[in-house]
Amino acid sequence: MKAALSISLALILPLVACDDTQDEAADRAHLDTMKDEILAFVADPVCTDSLACRFVGLGRKPCGGPWQYIVYSVASVDSAELADKVARYNDFNAELNRRYGWVSDCSVPTPPTVGCENGRCVDLNPQ
Repeated sequence: MKAALSISLALILPLVACDDTQDEAADRAHLDTMKDEILAFVADPVCTDSLACRFVGLGRKPCGGPWQYIVYSVASVDSAELADKVARYNDFNAELNRRYGWVSDCSVPTPPTVGCENGRCVDLNPQ
């Protein structure tokens, strides 16, 4: 009986480990898709003045803070819908950090200084 259990575990454990890797890859792909959708949603940040320009933190680093900031325009984006998309993305990113033990460098990106240049919201901070 003991030998049969050992053989069964020897056959099953590699499959479980493989499934975890596949799950992580699938979760990463889903996170990437969510990010692409958000970036497409804010892709045309049109403005007539800087009052239309805003920014939001995107992603959750394991040690805190966003991975990046994105600039958008309230003139061309439904702010409530964007807030919902970003919240779902950030929450999912935080869950994956916990689930897979992801780490980061703990640096904090500089929040943008937004302004309207040539009819588009941009980050005025030098890169």
